[in-house]
Amino acid sequence: LTWAEVAAGGITGADFWRLNTDVNFGADQQVLDSNWEQVDTDGYGTIGSAMSESSGIFTFPTTGIWQIIFQAAASRQSGQELKATYFRIQTTENNSSYSTASQGVLEHDAWGTASSCCCSFIFDVTNTSNCKIRTEQYETQGSASNVNVLGGSFDTITGISFIRLADT
Repeated sequence: LTWAEVAAGGITGADFWRLNTDVNFGADQQVLDSNWEQVDTDGYGTIGSAMSESSGIFTFPTTGIWQIIFQAAASRQSGQELKATYFRIQTTENNSSYSTASQGVLEHDAWGTASSCCCSFIFDVTNTSNCKIRTEQYETQGSASNVNVLGGSFDTITGISFIRLADT
């Protein structure tokens, strides 16, 4: 028998971001484009280079196969009834056209209710200039002005993690 040596590897990148305050984003379909911060409390640690974010667009520090996990929480305010709020991970491979890669849904039964959801996606980042992601909220009925996306600067309520799993 001949034994082969296991190739070096493992996770070489990990980062975590969150909304640092509750945000009411407005229109029925809206990119979550403000109030993002890299987590900096509770012993948070990163592996490798950090993600960068500008106006809700996340740029990867290196190419590779990345796992993206997006958790979102929202509360319904007074006003028109809402049936559901979708939270989406959207990707682009040309730094321009975004499409929904994954989504989670939460329902608001009554005024003042809060709920959360999660969605994930594995993204092959072949070019850091062109392959990017953003997150979006979308309501199926009512007005988005009735929904607050929940955030906080001392713990993560709405956040997104990025884990580099392997080379592309």
